[in-house]
Amino acid sequence: MSGTDGKLPLEDRISLETCSFLAIVLPFIFAVLWICSAFIDGDWTFGKDSLSRMGISESAVSAVLFNGGCIITGAMGVLVGYGTAVHERGYNTCAGAAYALGMLFLMMVGIFPMDLGTIHYVVASAFGILILVAVIFFAVTDHRQGWHPEIDIIILVASAVLVATQEFEMWEPLLVIFVMVFTVIHGIKIRLFRDAFPLCIKN
Repeated sequence: MSGTDGKLPLEDRISLETCSFLAIVLPFIFAVLWICSAFIDGDWTFGKDSLSRMGISESAVSAVLFNGGCIITGAMGVLVGYGTAVHERGYNTCAGAAYALGMLFLMMVGIFPMDLGTIHYVVASAFGILILVAVIFFAVTDHRQGWHPEIDIIILVASAVLVATQEFEMWEPLLVIFVMVFTVIHGIKIRLFRDAFPLCIKN
């Protein structure tokens, strides 16, 4: 609901600001924990080792940092997706729900590391598929509202090219980087366009 001035009431505005803050901060937390995990592991090589390999590192500290990063940032992402979904209707409600579910599976990546076999690959695949669905839905709304959909399209096209042309060990970490970049951009868009969220509710 919007106030008499067409803007969101204070309590909803704070919720959107929190959602925006989490979306902007969580990728940096993930990046720091990823870098620290790789540095401590010492043997992990970008493009040669899968990202999930750090979750079963011979260094317990490295494994805890990576798995903990998945759990912490996944939990933050669930809140971002939920916050997006409850403030909107239509495509962005679907996008927020898919993003929240995807980030829930990112948490599970940290809970079920690669040495557990099938369950790890299931949750990791679910994470990627649901985030892809979320980006597509976000792109539709961004196009309808004029919120720079070209950014979403670039991420989608680049992801497709990587998967088609690169080995798994190369495209997997790059796609995770793309997800984190998209998350930051989503947080910035919330901050820039939050007063327009009621417009999405009407569509």
